Amino acid sequence: MPILEVGGLSVSYGSALILDEVSLEVEFSQCVAVLGPNGAGKTTLLRAISRMVPSRGSIRYDGKEITSTSPHRLPGMGVVHCPENRHLFPEFTVMENLEMGAFTRRDKKAMGEDLERCFRIFPVLAKRKGQLAGTMSGGEQQMLAIARAMMGKPRLLLLDEPSIGLAQVVKEQIFQAVREIKGLGVTLLLVEQDTTMALGIADQVYILKQGRIAASGALEELFRDTRIKDLYLGMG
Repeated sequence: MPILEVGGLSVSYGSALILDEVSLEVEFSQCVAVLGPNGAGKTTLLRAISRMVPSRGSIRYDGKEITSTSPHRLPGMGVVHCPENRHLFPEFTVMENLEMGAFTRRDKKAMGEDLERCFRIFPVLAKRKGQLAGTMSGGEQQMLAIARAMMGKPRLLLLDEPSIGLAQVVKEQIFQAVREIKGLGVTLLLVEQDTTMALGIADQVYILKQGRIAASGALEELFRDTRIKDLYLGMG
């Protein structure tokens, strides 16, 4: 049984239909990438799954319907959203931001172990524990945002545009960290515009176009379709 099942999901902002009957599945320990152009509805999809925007349709997590679940309850259930543009607390230190990521937890020993794991994945954060988040570079802030999400001990991590606005060398560092996180057994639903970076880690791909699923499948399936490869994967 998949850890996440989305069925017939639709989201409207006023009279504008942003997502139209979107369905997808994410298996345990997979990385599923959602690709598509600006305005396709990728960020809205993650926000709907994390219940930050109202939606119609079905969202099942670990076999349970969560469409009526309050957003603040989801981290405690293992669903953690790392949003686009980071949304750190800029006036808090690195350490304070990481502690905020664990606000639903009471297992102090495990929290300490997860903190050390974050520092191993992102060594720069260990050196900057007392630095204010707002004074860090964009790449360092993105590392902190992902580490903060990991402090919530996610079983399912919703990762929105982790490479946006970053230099190529920093993108590569970020995606190496994401590979390590996947290696820990964390299931990932990844929204990303950098197709090459996303395809380097994804097990399954969904391509959104104008709020609908235009194509989906394992990488080898999509690559066999020249039309999809040329139009959507940018590899023609």
